[in-house]
Amino acid sequence: MTDDGGGQPPPETVFSALGNETRLEILFTLHGRASGWSRSDDAVPYSELQSAVGEDDSGKFNYHLSRLTDHFVEKRPGGYAIQYAGKNFVRAALASYGVEESSFGPTEVDAACFRCGGDVVVEYNGERLMTRCADCPGAFDLDYTPDGTLSAVPVQPGGIADTDQNRLLERIHARFCHRARTYVDGACPRCGGEMDRDLVGCADHDGSDGPCPNCSTSMAAYFDCQCSVCGQSGLIPPVVGRSDRDPVAAALREAGVDGAGWPLFAEGMAWSDSYDPDANRVVYDPDAVDYRIGVDASATLAKL
Repeated sequence: MTDDGGGQPPPETVFSALGNETRLEILFTLHGRASGWSRSDDAVPYSELQSAVGEDDSGKFNYHLSRLTDHFVEKRPGGYAIQYAGKNFVRAALASYGVEESSFGPTEVDAACFRCGGDVVVEYNGERLMTRCADCPGAFDLDYTPDGTLSAVPVQPGGIADTDQNRLLERIHARFCHRARTYVDGACPRCGGEMDRDLVGCADHDGSDGPCPNCSTSMAAYFDCQCSVCGQSGLIPPVVGRSDRDPVAAALREAGVDGAGWPLFAEGMAWSDSYDPDANRVVYDPDAVDYRIGVDASATLAKL
């Protein structure tokens, strides 16, 4: 299938191939047979695949298989195997559907608010894991965040299948920290495309008593990142996006933070910051060290 220009077909043409139960069965069957990095072991013979899918009519089965070939399935000497795009589709379906619990209410966890030291609760709704403080206005006042929000991390429903909310808090924020580093490095963790990155600063920032009325966050500046290919996007605290590099990493170690997760996120968000519009740079003043740290629009770090 190609478009009139001889290039790749438009997405709506490609994904129309998925609108059939037999084709979905083929994809899920091949995904279940995939064995990691081994290409030779992934191939399923035609007759075995047909039997597993349960389509007795060879003509119909061959037609449906051909609709998937070249975009979601590839033919190999030993049979058929799922391609990367097919794996991504199945993974998204498994992570988003068939989950018994797709939300939960506020649950207190063993964490302290980085704004006031108050108790922290976590809740999941709107496909976001929210952390909130019951004692202060929090760090974000966006159109999708409730009062007291400290973080709002996008997570598919399958990612919250955990009975221990403390472990969930740590795991999801560890994932956020790792992704934040990749975003700021300029690479999309979803598709590998180029991540456009803009430093958005608030020249009249006032986050002393909660989210700034001018920018709706407690951060003097943040990176607004978006993939030029798939549109994946995120609002990234610069200190988190550069948390694996000195002098940020050194200041975190001095504060007793080692590794990614809620402690890293909370420590970085607690650092006093200011925005320098002339240099288009955010400047942090960590309590644990005797120097300040600058992060400019190119994500270059400076020890001040």
